[in-house]
Amino acid sequence: MKTVLKTASMVALTLAVAACSKGLSGTYADKNRMLEMEFKSKDTVVVKALGAGTELKYELEDKSVKLDSPQGKLVLPIREDGCIAYPMIGSLCKQ
Repeated sequence: MKTVLKTASMVALTLAVAACSKGLSGTYADKNRMLEMEFKSKDTVVVKALGAGTELKYELEDKSVKLDSPQGKLVLPIREDGCIAYPMIGSLCKQ
């Protein structure tokens, strides 16, 4: 019973922290740092590929990051480990 209550408390705390979050922060990159996403504010990210960067707007929704790009909205899932899944690259993890 104590284990169940402890687990439930941890889940509730995690959800509360996530709900209060204003956005992502810091730099997320693949293991080779070929692609980086530097979250500048609650709605702005700089996406860098091989050193060249583009500033985009983003929003968090349903465990995903939605990037507003000139080609349209790119939806990238956030995995349970906190890394961002990116097509053809793999995972972008917080550095």
